Amino acid sequence: MVKTPVVISLAVWALSGTASAEYPAAYPFENESTEWTLPPASTPSLTFDDEDPGGYFYTYIVAKTEIEAGVAWENNGSHQYLFVVDWEIDPFYPSAHYNCTTGKDKHYFDENTYGFDTVNGQKYCDSPKECCAHLNGKVKYFGDGDMLEYDLPDAEESHEQGLCTESFHEGMFCSMFNDYAIVSCNEQIITDTDREIMSVCLDSILHYISHCPIFMSTKSISPGEEPLSYLENMTVDEFNGWNAVRNFPDKVCTPYSYFFPETGKDADAGKDDSENTDASGAAPASASASDASGAAAVVASFACLAMIL
Repeated sequence: MVKTPVVISLAVWALSGTASAEYPAAYPFENESTEWTLPPASTPSLTFDDEDPGGYFYTYIVAKTEIEAGVAWENNGSHQYLFVVDWEIDPFYPSAHYNCTTGKDKHYFDENTYGFDTVNGQKYCDSPKECCAHLNGKVKYFGDGDMLEYDLPDAEESHEQGLCTESFHEGMFCSMFNDYAIVSCNEQIITDTDREIMSVCLDSILHYISHCPIFMSTKSISPGEEPLSYLENMTVDEFNGWNAVRNFPDKVCTPYSYFFPETGKDADAGKDDSENTDASGAAPASASASDASGAAAVVASFACLAMIL
């Protein structure tokens, strides 16, 4: 049984009494029982040298209280250091580079997009053709085959290196694997609170990492995305938070307790939806990987409250 969708923009409108909702200043975690560490506050100098204090992802994602519609996450300023220092290009790409609708090579989700339905030994869809079927017809950044060739091997290698004892939950599948539509397409950000594809919040990846003893005790730093000194001075928890922000930047998102209501502070509210979860408490596969981010296309009312604070 799929949970009844609650469209974010409408829910915020109803609670705030205005038809124009602003981008939230904080992640919708007020019902989450687990508190996570985010990357340390720091304001980059934009000098892109050894003296640059870093904090690009903190400044342009965590501290962000306003966003610009039609600007991809990858081109919003958070990747400036990577672009200049590692890729040796300008701090910002021309906007047209991230226009997934009008570019020379347009790519769309269809039944052939996913060539796999299993990750880390866990099956997420009934078949590859049924994975994330709700995305069919939407634009994406890369063409078919890239996920199978690059993203899937990377995810499974990381899982193995981290000695992870559990894979990520079912509701994360379409947020983990989407040919970079979520972070690299201008079309993803429609308004402050409307998204082309709804993503899980960063707490889902942190819950997953908590089952990976290597990642919980060791930092695996790859220089290039921030000044090295900024990364080296982080604690392991801060580094994991930085990685989570880097991969799941949006504050308009579906928090972990949506999928696992028994983990939220409001346990009684979670019991009302108990019939919508399987024995492990996960949202049904049809509601997460095969059917829409069924869950991921919406948020519970508690998430909406955070968005109008």
